[in-house]
This record gives sequence, structure tokens and C-alpha cells, in this order.
Amino acid sequence: MYGGIDLSPEISIIIPIYNVVDVISDTLSCVLAQSYANFELILVDDGSTDGTIDLLRDFQRRDERVRLISQENAGPAVARNTGIDAAAGRYIMFLDSDDTIQPDALSLIADKLAAYRCDLMIFGFRTKNVAGATDFVYSYPETFLPDRNALDRHFGALYQNNLLNQVWNKVYRASVLRDHHCRFLDYRYGEDRLFVFDVLPLCETIYISDQCLYNYFIRSKESLVSKFYDKKFEVCNRFDKTIQEFQRVRGIGDDQSMQEINYMYLKSILSCETNLFLPSCPYPLAEKKAKIREILTNEQVRAAIRRYRPRGFVMNTAVRVMKTESCFLNIMMAFSISFVSRHFSTAFIKAKHPEAQKVKS
Repeated sequence: MYGGIDLSPEISIIIPIYNVVDVISDTLSCVLAQSYANFELILVDDGSTDGTIDLLRDFQRRDERVRLISQENAGPAVARNTGIDAAAGRYIMFLDSDDTIQPDALSLIADKLAAYRCDLMIFGFRTKNVAGATDFVYSYPETFLPDRNALDRHFGALYQNNLLNQVWNKVYRASVLRDHHCRFLDYRYGEDRLFVFDVLPLCETIYISDQCLYNYFIRSKESLVSKFYDKKFEVCNRFDKTIQEFQRVRGIGDDQSMQEINYMYLKSILSCETNLFLPSCPYPLAEKKAKIREILTNEQVRAAIRRYRPRGFVMNTAVRVMKTESCFLNIMMAFSISFVSRHFSTAFIKAKHPEAQKVKS
């Protein structure tokens, strides 16, 4: 506040950064070139060792809206939390260090925030496949949710349309995050989803834009499906419990929403099985079998299988195989899916997210 005038930026954009010297310039340039100017760009360098920090200092010297914070390497969750603590804007959004936003994204966002004064804004995104595979767009019809009950009616569809899993296709009212101490948990997998579902119940009003404002880059043919996560099953179960608690508190009990959420959970369990048969998984076969057995005999998984209703040949077959609790059959299935995901990525993504629309690069 200066002379009765609030000089705070409207939007704080937080980017966690680690060893991205080859791509970070494009990311920062796309933000600083926006026609809308009332923002601060918070760069949290997470102990980069490849010369990234020198580029960041250069951007900071050239534009006073850039704030640079350096910390020892602690992972993206901690880096984002550092950014939240430092943010001065009324709203907060996140950007990954190798992605971009559309040229007029901030102008559109600012207009909608002013018009709807919402606690949360959600917008669509586009996957941009540098390796040459098909691009996809994920979006939802323009909708304003004026109260918490309105979210309940759209929750299942938003979840299945893959718009609730990411932290970066949203803008958050900063006071909501601060007042409720919403912070990222330090997981290497799933921290985005857990954060979003911590925030969702706290939002009174939500605006959903039908515009695809975020470009999510896939920089290698296998980048989406080749990385092994050792705590993936733990996180998926925790996330499902979070959603169930969200349903209980909000009273979301309609059959369609319940089935959508159960379907998505079983897809994540199938992904947990596949995760064990990626080339990057270090476990010996005996340990993989033990992990498969742990998944199949888990009561949360068994309950979801009992609730499942037939829905498409691929998922019906997968659930039948899981229901047998046969380690051999599930290993064969997981290995086959792992192979398809790595060698036929376009078909795999379309099967995984049928609502996604193919677009030309």
C-alpha cells in the first residue's frame, strides 16, 4: 500500500526450477511477453547445477517483475511451498519450468477473475508432443459454479475429463491457500492431485473456462510412461481416501458420480500394476510379484472391484483379470500394457483419456 493505493500484483506466478537450462528461456519469455502486466514471476531455483541460475539472474536483471529465490535441492513440492510463502499477489498460479502459456492467457485470466471474483479458476490445456506424436486437448464447457453445491453436480465429469489432477491449469485465491495453510506434500508422484483436493472443498465459487491456456510439453516419446514411482500405490490409495472424504463431507452420493470416481480409481490401480513393469523399475521379479499380490489383496482395491460396473471392453477385461487375484495373469497384463504405452503412445493416451481430443501439431 502506497499513498492509499494498493501496489500488490494481481497474480503471482510460481515456477519451481531445477536444471532446465535448455528450455527455461522459452518458459520465462512466454510469461514476460504477455499483454497483461500486473503480475510477479517468482522463480524458485531448487539448487540447479547446470547453469540455469545464470539465466535466471539475467531475466531478473532485465525485468523488475521477476523475483528469484535460491534454495538447496529439496524437490518441486518444497519449491512450490517456498513460492507460496513469498507470493504477494491476490491470486496464485503455477507453471512448470518446461511448459508455456498462451500469448494472451493472463489477460483472459485477469478479465475472468475480475468478472467472477472466484476462489478458483480452472482452464483447459494442450499436450504438445515434441517427439512428434499426436497432441491432445483437455477442456470443459464454460461454467460458473456459484456455490459449493454446484461443484457437486460437475465433479465427476471434471474429474474424468482430466481437469482436476493438475496444479498448473488453475488459479487460486491466495487468501484461501494462506488461511487454510494449503501446502504441497513431498511426494515424487501425485502431490499435484493431493494439493488440488485439499483446496477444492475450501472454494466457495469456481469459474471454469473452456479455453486451453496452458501448453504441457512432452519432450520424449516415453516421458509420460517410462518413469517408475516407488510409492505410487500408496499415493493412489491416499488420493482415493481423500476423494471419498470429499464426497462424504459434500454429500456427493449420486450413482453416476460414484461410478465415475470408482472407475478412475481402478484406472489408477491398473497404472500401479503397470508401473512395476516399466524398464526403470529396479525391483527383481520376486519383489514385483509381492507388490502385485499386495495390490490385489488390498481391501480398498477389492471393494472398488466389487462396485465396478461394466464400461468398455478394455477396462472390463482389466477388472476381470484383477478380480481373479492371479499374480501370473496380472503380471502378463501389466507387462503388455507397459509395452503398448511405450511403443504406441498415441493409442495408449486415447484409451486412457477417451475424452481428450486429438489436434494437429
